[in-house]
Amino acid sequence: MVFRESVTAIANHREPQRQLDIPGGTRLVQIFPHMSHTMLNSTWATRGWTFQEGFLPRRRLIFTDQQVAFLCNEMYCAESVRQPLQTVSYTGNRPFLAMIPSATGSSIFPPILEQIATYSTRLLSYDSDALNAILGSLTSSYNDRASISHLCGVPVLTWFSRDGSRHIQHIGLEWRHDNPARRRQAFPSWSWVGWEGPVNFIGESTPGHEFEDIQAQDDQGHLFSLQRCSVAEMRSHESGRSMNSTGTYLYLTGTVVELKFATFDWDVTDVKPTTELRYFSHVKGWREESEVIETYRKSGLHCVFTLSNNITALAPVFLDGSQLPEANCLGLVLPGWDGPGEFWGHQSVIILNQRDDFYERIGIVVARHEIPTSRRRGSSGPATTTYVDGAHNVLDKVTIREEDHVWLNKGEVRTIKLG
Repeated sequence: MVFRESVTAIANHREPQRQLDIPGGTRLVQIFPHMSHTMLNSTWATRGWTFQEGFLPRRRLIFTDQQVAFLCNEMYCAESVRQPLQTVSYTGNRPFLAMIPSATGSSIFPPILEQIATYSTRLLSYDSDALNAILGSLTSSYNDRASISHLCGVPVLTWFSRDGSRHIQHIGLEWRHDNPARRRQAFPSWSWVGWEGPVNFIGESTPGHEFEDIQAQDDQGHLFSLQRCSVAEMRSHESGRSMNSTGTYLYLTGTVVELKFATFDWDVTDVKPTTELRYFSHVKGWREESEVIETYRKSGLHCVFTLSNNITALAPVFLDGSQLPEANCLGLVLPGWDGPGEFWGHQSVIILNQRDDFYERIGIVVARHEIPTSRRRGSSGPATTTYVDGAHNVLDKVTIREEDHVWLNKGEVRTIKLG
């Protein structure tokens, strides 16, 4: 168990710091590699159980082969560099942000998503440890008005109103695997814990209030609605670890659609660098807007969304494992801030595979027309949506009207039992 006041230590033999005196009063002193470089390239930084050792303590003493260092959530001091304490900058801990709480961001939800993404790259000897090794991070953020709970590792950000009612602000169901992962059968497929492999969250969050209902099982197998719990009931569930249990099923009531898939091998001559997109935005009173967007396409499996008679959107598919979706399988639309049919920014749909009386998640479709910030900085990111006509010719000018979501209009509101 890792405690908040604990100290993380890496101990080994010491390598002397070499010095050389030059005539004239000059001394050359060996400068060791930065401690963050040493730690992040060590075996310690690859193991799952050590993730919380770096994240949870407020103060850390770190021992390496070269030196001892002090690291807290505000500053970093190395033994090999002597300087007055008042000259130590608080920015010195930035290279360690992968292992300490980040103070950036406007809410407490994005940091936990970043922590999960980092943790998912770590190695574990036993699948059964996948949830236990990050429980401390999942339960470390709480105050009187908001808290982060979780359903089998899936973070749920709740907001407590002054009248005692509880509101689901976000639920972290919108994640993807860029490469096929291995299934952990002891955990449900709808949780990232149910898969071994690096996971990335697509957007900041999935607004939970847009779902018609979200229900989970408590430790006794009884269903309770996440959206209807009072503060007292929520804390009762937390004290009984109901919200933190590895319950098998999640019941989501939302829009379900039939999905169609096709594989595309984009030729260089088919790829256009930009697409002029015209659409209706409700943010400005459903006025028509126009935007030239940068496109980024990848060959492979795509989901075919019919927008109108003349426009089809081809969205990249991210499979969780090696299983391919069946023809005309079902998908659960993850609602966005602008509504389940708004193509502003991105739209995600969970791919469902039926198993007896429940469904499993096998992947996610991401319809994105804008390049994420990470992609603009040169790192990898999900491909954008490609718009084609009836003959699958790539379009460089697209107009999406308010009613142009044929694929979504054919959907129906259903309760999906996810296992």
